[in-house]
Amino acid sequence: PFTEPPPPPDALFVTVPRSERPESLPGQPESSLAVPAARHFIGNYYAHFDGSLPGAQIGNLIRYYTPKAQKSVSIGGAHSVVTGRRDIAAQILSLAGAAFVVRGVVAQDTADGKGVHILVTGTARTGLNLTPGGVMASFAHSVSLVPIVRI
Repeated sequence: PFTEPPPPPDALFVTVPRSERPESLPGQPESSLAVPAARHFIGNYYAHFDGSLPGAQIGNLIRYYTPKAQKSVSIGGAHSVVTGRRDIAAQILSLAGAAFVVRGVVAQDTADGKGVHILVTGTARTGLNLTPGGVMASFAHSVSLVPIVRI
């Protein structure tokens, strides 16, 4: 459960439907949500950049981050780490129009078993430097998801 601060009133969440939650392993009180959480995150997040998800607007991505969130992404040889919703929004908006192709995903439970850590790798075609057709580069994106509300 979430302690403090509470999520902003405009917050969006990665939701794993009960029907997609795996059964707990013998002797384990709860099942791992790593794989279904990663699937939902990837299916929604990257589609915001290139407009492939109907109604998705890149500016809405900031709503998935808590006020104390940190975000890191590496594209090509550049690495960017930002904290706080304002700086995260600036980083996200700098990648508007990029097309991400996910090639690999590692998803595992956090050490306390309450969240999920996801490492996503692939290629991104960006419009950096106003290059016609964009710049193609490898990317890595590290994400930690934490539970806000247990249903």
